[in-house]
Order: sequence, then structure tokens, then C-alpha cells
Amino acid sequence: MGSLDVPQPDYDVLIIGAGLSGCYACYRMQQLNLKVKVLEAGSSVGGTWYWKVLDEWNWSEHFAPQEETERYIQFICDKYELWKSMQFDTRVKSAHWQKDGGFWKLTDDSQREYTTRFLITGIGLLSDPTLPNIPGVEDFKGQAFHTSRWPSKHVGFEGKNVGIIGVGATAIQMTPEIAKTAKSLTVFQRTPNWAIPLHNSLIDKEGMDKIRAAYPETLKKINSARLSFLHADGDKSIWDDTPEEREAFWEYLYAQPGFGFWASNYKETLRDRQANALVSEFVAKKIRQRVHDPWTADKLIPKTYGFGLRRLPMETNFYEAFNRPNEVTGAFDAIDIRGIDGHRLLDEWKDGPRTYLGITVRRFPNIFMSMGPHQAYGNIPASIEYALYIEPKEDSVQKWTDHVHELGQGLLSNEVDSWLTGVNKNVAGKQKRIIARYSGSAQDFRRQCNAVAGAEYETFELR
Repeated sequence: MGSLDVPQPDYDVLIIGAGLSGCYACYRMQQLNLKVKVLEAGSSVGGTWYWKVLDEWNWSEHFAPQEETERYIQFICDKYELWKSMQFDTRVKSAHWQKDGGFWKLTDDSQREYTTRFLITGIGLLSDPTLPNIPGVEDFKGQAFHTSRWPSKHVGFEGKNVGIIGVGATAIQMTPEIAKTAKSLTVFQRTPNWAIPLHNSLIDKEGMDKIRAAYPETLKKINSARLSFLHADGDKSIWDDTPEEREAFWEYLYAQPGFGFWASNYKETLRDRQANALVSEFVAKKIRQRVHDPWTADKLIPKTYGFGLRRLPMETNFYEAFNRPNEVTGAFDAIDIRGIDGHRLLDEWKDGPRTYLGITVRRFPNIFMSMGPHQAYGNIPASIEYALYIEPKEDSVQKWTDHVHELGQGLLSNEVDSWLTGVNKNVAGKQKRIIARYSGSAQDFRRQCNAVAGAEYETFELR
């Protein structure tokens, strides 16, 4: 590992974040008998919100709420004894590569230091909240909550005047619930959002037995689907159907639970402007049918971008909430990551992310990203079992980044400002669009990762 004169790191692997990807990485590192520690800013596991289905677990709903998802992750930590490798209430502020020792040094917000041979980031894309860029918002004297930092104790809204800023995914889920008890609810939106019904339902014992028996086939379908959803891939052409056939097809998809309307729609939906306009008008018609007041309905229909071009929220009675008399309409930057010679990750990515396989970055050895930019799903190279130093070669980084950009050509979503294209209007310097997503299929992504392993990681520098 090194001479006695060179300080040895505290850990073989440090993992930032105890969400699903962080827990899975911890499980795999323990299997390799590596000394591992997970550093989590929160007070328990869960991350912003599957890596293995357990026969012992019984789900109560087809789309589990936050509390049940959290209990499931805690159950996983119990079963695989992950708690011993976890440290909570620890927010990492910096991660700097130490050239002399060949390891990473991390510092948390209490100035405690940790050293590790390998670093895995499981912080995802949604872990660092931003306040609305509204003058005076920090001076508000009433109770204020950010949905990603919700207090653990019960928050009651009975008889209160409540305002919700924004109509993102979480706000769309919260609005109908708060509207049930609040004295008044005002929703402040800058840009309306497309949303479709979740169609959630409870699962009884008989239903759970059927789901459990179908696990092998379910996982097979998920692994073979382009988007890894339990929905058929959208391979029909919109131009092969008559207007009446399209309408019937959309009505069928709209009534299905989950992401079927987005994942199984016509193949031209996200690339052809005319096709996208037709799909958008169908969803707009549904909004008008569900919201009684025409003026309010019109305000809830996006005019500047088409359906499916931003992250698609799923809703339950969101639009119906505006029919109530009390309703009124109105993550990597967070850590100072420095690689070889103190080179900052922010500088490396100032013109957009440059990665290899969405997992590694040139000039940042021994660090692996789970659920970062340019990847379909988290994947940690098996070379961690034996390598002391691993860094992607420059030509590998350039080829992969070019490949990601080529896949993104023609996608209408890359013409829309959203966090999926790196734009956050509440943060200075986040106004430039970038291509941050790998838009190929999940199977293609896995094949390319497996090909790298099959070629004995020749696209990396290994020492």
C-alpha cells in the first residue's frame, strides 16, 4: 500500500450520502471486506427520497409515500448490518486529492477531517436545496419550510393561511393535501408545469402475494425496458394512427398508473415539434376538463414548452385542488471538490460536465459518482477491488462526452430551461443550458460499462 513514511488513509472507501445508491455502495464495499464509512448530512438514511427487492417486505401502496420508502431503506440497513458503517449529521464541505499520499481528504462542517483511498459520491442531482430568488424571502417572519428539509415532527396547517412557492414535483404532491385543512392556500408559480395522474392504489395481502410471485418477471421487464420503467417502450409512430386512434391511445395511457403516458407514448413525442404539440394539446384539454374555472385552468397550462420536456411530476387530485374555495393561484456545487494539483471540479465543468461513463472525471482519481451527470444509473467499477489509483484517460473522457452530446441532438428537452439542462433561475451562474443527461437506453449504458470491464479497464490509468 505504501511506505511507512507516507500516512495511510483512515478508510478504504468513503461514501457521501445515505440514499439508495449510498446504501447499495456501502453493501457492496462491505462484501469486499473494505473499511468503509458513509457520511450523511441528515439524521437517518433515505437521501432525497431499488436496488434489491426483498421477499420479507410488504408494500402498502403501488407508489410508496416518503415514510414507507424510508422504512424500507431502514429495513435494508438492518438486514445487511449497514448501520455500523454510517455516520449521520455530517455535512461534507470539501474533498481534496492528496497527491503525496494518493488519497482523498474530506472536511465536514465541524472541521473534522477524514481520509480515504477511494471516494464515492451518492449525493445525486437533487440533494442541495435552493431558496427562491425573491427579494426579502429570508426576512419572512412566519413559519417557512423547504420541502427537501421537512421537519421530522408533525406540521399542521389547520386554519392557517398557507403559501406554496413553485409548482415543482413536490409542490404538486403537497398542494392537494394542504388544501384539505388550510384556511386558505395560495400557490405562487413562475412557470406552470405539465403533470399527469399517478393513479396510486392500496395493496392488500392477496395483491402483495401476486406482486411477490411476479418479481422475477417484473425485474426482467425492467431490465429490458429502454428507460427501466415497468412500461412498454414507446415504439409506435404517431403518423401511422388516425386522429381518432391517437385520441383513444392517449385516453388509455392517461388512465394507466405511473409513467406510462410519458414512457409508452408515441416515439416522436420528445423529438418532433408537431407530434409534441399534439400530445401537449391532449394534456391541456385534460387540465381544462378537471379545473372548473377557465381562467385558472389556462394559468396552469404551460405555454413556453411542450409536454415531457422537463421532469414530469405525477399528481393525485392536484388540479381538482384548484376547485376548492380556499385555493388561490398566484448538489455538486455544495462540496468543494478538488483533484490533482488542487484543480476544482467547478472549473473542470464550467462549460458543462465532462465525464467518462458518467462515473469518473479526468484529473480526479479514485472518485466515483453515483447518479451524477452523463450516466443512466449508478455503477462502480469492479477495479476498486485491486487498484490503488484509477483515473480516466483524456481521450476516453472526450469520446464519452461527445457521445452523450450526440445522443442528445434533436431532443426538444435540451431547448428548455430546467434543472435537467443545468438551469436554476434561483442561482447566479446557473443560467446556461448544458447537456447533463445520458439519453441512450439503460441497456446500452450497461453494455458500454460491461465492455470497459471486459477490456480490463484499458480506458483508465491504473496504478
